[in-house]
Amino acid sequence: MPIIDSVISIVLATRLVKVILPIIVGRYNEIYECYHRQTKQLRAVKIIPRDSIEKTIEERFMREIEVLKVMDHPNIVKLYETYCDTKRMYLVME
Repeated sequence: MPIIDSVISIVLATRLVKVILPIIVGRYNEIYECYHRQTKQLRAVKIIPRDSIEKTIEERFMREIEVLKVMDHPNIVKLYETYCDTKRMYLVME
């Protein structure tokens, strides 16, 4: 069952993306097709429930996010923005 709900919709609505449709709904995360409200460019938002990952894995994951933010290569998906709240992490990607 998708985790997209009114709480996530409110979080994303206050950001710069609007959800269009689900791409992947998995056990540990979900990916939604979205568009950037200002540029109208398509994006993907990966939503990861924080309770689905261990604390040590979350710390490693946060380091990887920092690396992805500065990567610029045609064969690597570009990470544009990240948001975190107490329950979820949101990754806005190309």
